[in-house]
Amino acid sequence: MEETISILIADDNAGIADYIKKIVENNSKFKIIGTAKDRKDEIEFIENFRPDVVITDLKKGNSWSGLDIIEEIQNNYEKAPTFFIISASVTSYIEEIRKLKIRYYLNKPFNPEDVLRILNDIYEDFFPKQIIEINDVNAIETNDYNFFQKLRNLIKRKVGR
Repeated sequence: MEETISILIADDNAGIADYIKKIVENNSKFKIIGTAKDRKDEIEFIENFRPDVVITDLKKGNSWSGLDIIEEIQNNYEKAPTFFIISASVTSYIEEIRKLKIRYYLNKPFNPEDVLRILNDIYEDFFPKQIIEINDVNAIETNDYNFFQKLRNLIKRKVGR
């Protein structure tokens, strides 16, 4: 049985949320567990359902941005979800995105292949197929520069912390 990643789509634009849902819903690696249209819904959903991944937008009303929500979650929860930002203004927020250690983002407009490519990268980080190799002279090598992060995530998932 293939392991799945639970996803919350948090976008105040219902059309974009539906579009992302359609891109993802037929892929057995991912399970959409909900959508949130505003800050309150998003925070409440994350608190109650602990999704693995939150696909979010940066622009959310006048008083809060997606980055504000991400920072609040990262500061208040031991295990924060992985955030994947899709926004028309990603490049203007690149410093804040880096400060929050967000690795996954896309600029609008985007195509379905880009969304699936990034979600597959996230999946590989969650469930790496192979994180070490033994070469011809029996030396252990890593096959990914994120070896320790992947190993840590794998152990955390197996132990449940």
